Amino acid sequence: MKWLAAILLLAMHAAHADILGNDATQRLVKEGQALASQGQYQEAMAKFKAASEASPKASSPYSSLAFMLFSLVAGDKRPEAEKQRMEAVALAQKALELDNSDPLANEVMRGLNDEGEPPLNEPSARGAALFREGEALFHQGMFEQARAKYREVQRIDPKFSSAFVMEGDTYFVEKNWTAAAFLFQRAAEIEPLNAQAWRFLADARSRLDDYEGTVHAAIQAVAAMPSQKGNWDRIDQLRKAGGKPLASLNIQRRVRASREGDSVTVETARMFNSDKSKEGADYSVWLAFALQEVLEGRDATKGTPFERDFACWKAAMEVAAEMERDQKRELTLPDLKILRKLDQEGFLKVGVMLLMYREAYRPELEAWKAANPDGVRQFIMKFELRP
Repeated sequence: MKWLAAILLLAMHAAHADILGNDATQRLVKEGQALASQGQYQEAMAKFKAASEASPKASSPYSSLAFMLFSLVAGDKRPEAEKQRMEAVALAQKALELDNSDPLANEVMRGLNDEGEPPLNEPSARGAALFREGEALFHQGMFEQARAKYREVQRIDPKFSSAFVMEGDTYFVEKNWTAAAFLFQRAAEIEPLNAQAWRFLADARSRLDDYEGTVHAAIQAVAAMPSQKGNWDRIDQLRKAGGKPLASLNIQRRVRASREGDSVTVETARMFNSDKSKEGADYSVWLAFALQEVLEGRDATKGTPFERDFACWKAAMEVAAEMERDQKRELTLPDLKILRKLDQEGFLKVGVMLLMYREAYRPELEAWKAANPDGVRQFIMKFELRP
């Protein structure tokens, strides 16, 4: 149910024509999504492939197929599932080559590193069946009939916020921004961790020229799910309009270490292949991170996933500080320089939590948000950063 709702919710708000393609492609993609919602995956695959042939430069056929394949094997560790997962990733990468803002393709890449989902309410069996019927009607453009189905789901499962989001989406497609905003707001109130509800609320409020409301909803989307690129995109778009886009951390792993018995093997990126390159602060910091990761991995019961990951970054930044102080060697890589600045100003923990978020960090994120209700906004405004 989660992956199916995501297909529908993400695909409806593509911002660029390059994502959608021509009319034939858009029709075929919608038909494919409707078939997928009914469990007819082979038929859906045929529609997505036909859609890509109708508009070779459109990303949505590739990303829709990628998301369907990826979601069907979520959590499955079998070799055949891994093969399908990599096929989905290749399709997502193809979509991103065509349009790097494609929401479904970005969601596949996010899921590659973090298949976790926020703890949202699921519908009952009856509610799920009605929801699927509503989805099929939605994709046929039968919005009034779809609304009737979604309202019945709301009556049966009043805590299933996606039913309110989807009813709102029917109004959004019809450009009834006020009704759409009302329902997206209702969904966000029911489940504040529903990032899609907040993101769509930002879209609706922007159509209503409610700038402050748009900013608030976009920030709440990030607070609900910091790992979703589309949530940050909304904030970035608003800041770009004011001439102040967010800078991207764009963290790139440069050194890896693995342990087998008493032996530790270190693998480095090409930039650190020479002895000279290993004399700088960048290599020392990445090496410290990788070696600390080996130490943390020796006992998976030691602390939480966030505590173990943060320990690695803290160790790395301690080495950066030592090299600056004792050897007068400073970092040159942009991503490490950003992390060093966050550490110097006492925000490294928050930066790791928000800019490198995995669903395993949820307990720490929610505890921090409870103690700092305006923390996400303050962090973004202070450092002007995004993942």
